[in-house]
This record gives sequence, C-alpha cells and structure tokens, in this order.
Amino acid sequence: MSGRAGPWARWVDMLATREPGTVLALFRIALGLVCLHTVIDAWHSGVDAWVWVDRTEGGVIKVGKGHWLIQQLGGASMETTRALMGLALAGSVSVVLGLGHRIGAIVALQALLGLFAMNPVSGGGHDKLITNALWILLLAPASETLSLWCRIRRGRWTSDRSVVAWPRYLLVFQIALVYALTGIQKLGPAWMPWGDFSAIYRSVLLPTWARADWSAVAWVYPLTQLATVLTWVWEVTWPVVLMSFWFRRTRTRVGWLRATSNRLDLRLLYVLVGIGMHGTVEVLMNVGPFSIVTMTYYVACFHPDEVHRWGRALRRRIRPASGA
Repeated sequence: MSGRAGPWARWVDMLATREPGTVLALFRIALGLVCLHTVIDAWHSGVDAWVWVDRTEGGVIKVGKGHWLIQQLGGASMETTRALMGLALAGSVSVVLGLGHRIGAIVALQALLGLFAMNPVSGGGHDKLITNALWILLLAPASETLSLWCRIRRGRWTSDRSVVAWPRYLLVFQIALVYALTGIQKLGPAWMPWGDFSAIYRSVLLPTWARADWSAVAWVYPLTQLATVLTWVWEVTWPVVLMSFWFRRTRTRVGWLRATSNRLDLRLLYVLVGIGMHGTVEVLMNVGPFSIVTMTYYVACFHPDEVHRWGRALRRRIRPASGA
C-alpha cells in the first residue's frame, strides 16, 4: 500500500512500537515510591497539619474545597485530610507492588489532587509531574513484569511479554517540555549577565529552602555563576534529547548530525548533568519531592534493551568468582 510511507503511517507505526515492559515497570515502582515519600514525609514532619488543614483547625490558610473528593468526604477538615492521605498511601502501595496498579494509580491520583487542591500555593511543579505520571500509569501496561501481578499470573517476577512503547515516549516528551519551558521562563535579572548570574547563589542561601547555613558558598561565587549559566543552557536545550531519540530510532539513515548524535549519546549526557544538578539541590536544599520525581522521569529515557544489557553487565561484576 503506497500510503504506508506517508507521515501519518510513520506516526502510527511509531505509536504502535512494542518493547519489553522493564522500563515502564521500573518507572511504576519509582513513581509509587515518590508518592509514598510525599505523603509520609508530610505526615512525619507535621507539615500536613499546616498546609492541608483549614485555619479553623490550626492550619495556615483557609483551605480550598473545590475538588469533588473533598466534598464527598464531608468537606475540608482534619479527618478529610487524613482520609485523603490514607487513600494516597493505599494507591501508592498498589502501584509499587504492581497489583491492580491502574486502580491504585487512579486512587492515588485523585487523593493527591484533592490534597494539592486544598492549598495550591504549598506545592510546585513537582505536583503536576506526579499527577501527570499517574495519569500515564493509569493508561500504561506497567505491571507486565517486576510486579506481584506477574508473580501471581506467571509464577515468576519477570516476564518477556512486550508492551506498547508510547507511554515511555510520552514521559520523555513531558520532562523535555518541563525543562524547556522552565528555562525559557527564567528571565529574571539573576539569570542574566546584568544580574551577575547570581541565581544559584541566591537560591542556595534562601532560608526557606536551605538545609543549613551555606554562607560559605560566597567563597566559590564564580562556580555558582558558572552553574547558573550551565543550568539555564541545559534546560532550554532539552528538546535536543527528543532529537536524539529520533536519531536513534532512525539510525540507519545517513547524515553527519544523526551519526554524531548517536555516537555521543546526547541523552546520557543530559541525564548525567541532571542527576548532578538535582543531586546537589537535594543535598543543599529542601524543595520537597521536586528532585526525586524529576529524576524518576529519567528512567524512561532509555530503551529496555539497554537496561537489560546494563543489568547483565552489573550481575557479571558482582557475581562471586566461580570456586571462590
């Protein structure tokens, strides 16, 4: 059929691509753990009683009541907050275990949306990253391997059954879009030469976020300036990762740009920079689950075959020598 070579046919073929379910399963587990961390950390630190409870009961603001689940649970109150946190925990456990993960994803999603709706200013972009990912897990066959469901159905924890690849593509597009738009919106003077590239320096010293007194960072101020420039450039150019994905998918085609991109593996470069950046942020600052949920998306940047190959190499390295 001559139409097979057209753009629409190529688009359909790409979305119909199937691959082992390992990466989706790893993402499912990682995201479930992020959701558990988000709720447990809020409860353990006592922050939930401040930001998700009405001021009439000791909270800091008059909480929102617009989400349908809040209304169904009797309106905003301490009991409603605790109920939503319990639902979020139960759904997150289901996602991690991979047993009824689609139901777990929608339960955790709606419970977290309810919590976040109570006080929208208490969160940030990480709230959207968590809830958007839960929507994708609701639609994705993410329990085909590394799940309790796989163990029950097949008698083992892993399966070679293939799954559609488009949820992984969508996750990569999501994180690339987040970074690119974040970088484009960094237009404040502190990110620019006329602001002395002082954004990172100022952020680290903000008492709202700082985990300790980092005033000693003044001794390495030029390094913070360099970090500011690199962070901005890295974020704005994240669509390069999408280009790298396309070049790897069409590696048999000719072209020096495609060949150079595949040889350098720009995906890995951007991911390693991101791990370094977010890891530093996590050590120096308390920005909630922002860093961990962002790095969770990095899992989707790699093909399952690559993950399998790295896993085999790791097992060979840690396997005791025969006869030892």
